[in-house]
Amino acid sequence: MPNKIIPGAVAIVLALGSLMTSAAEVVRNGNTPDRPILSSVEIPAGKALVFVSGMTPSPKNPDAPREQQTLGTMEEQTRSALSKIEAHLKTLGLGMGDVVKAQAFLVADPKTGMVDRDGFNKAFKEFFGTEKQPNKPTRSAFTIAALGSASMFVEIEVMAVRP
Repeated sequence: MPNKIIPGAVAIVLALGSLMTSAAEVVRNGNTPDRPILSSVEIPAGKALVFVSGMTPSPKNPDAPREQQTLGTMEEQTRSALSKIEAHLKTLGLGMGDVVKAQAFLVADPKTGMVDRDGFNKAFKEFFGTEKQPNKPTRSAFTIAALGSASMFVEIEVMAVRP
């Protein structure tokens, strides 16, 4: 006897599957307490991704003449760029807890020839994996030759998920 497909039953199964998928939450894998990032993130169907362009730090004193403006240390610049990202996400009804992927472009300090990864990570940890905001993203960090000015050490872009 051939299997019979009941059209109404198929519609009910598809509708239930759709409801279950859209209700699914983002899954964050590899959450190690001493690391500010995750190993991976799974985004369920029905979630919208929001791509935020790279943000660079603001001058420490924006009122100073351009030739006298400074951007600060890697830690200060990272904090500034992430604060700008946080403010932009807020305008979209999102927060840092919705960030699932970050990409950072880092430049070595010309005085030392080294990228201050400790300063970068210290500021990064202020925004992710905290008591106030426990979610962490995945992250890639690239060392590059230069950004917009000789004293600019960081640019950060993120991807967030709209719940």
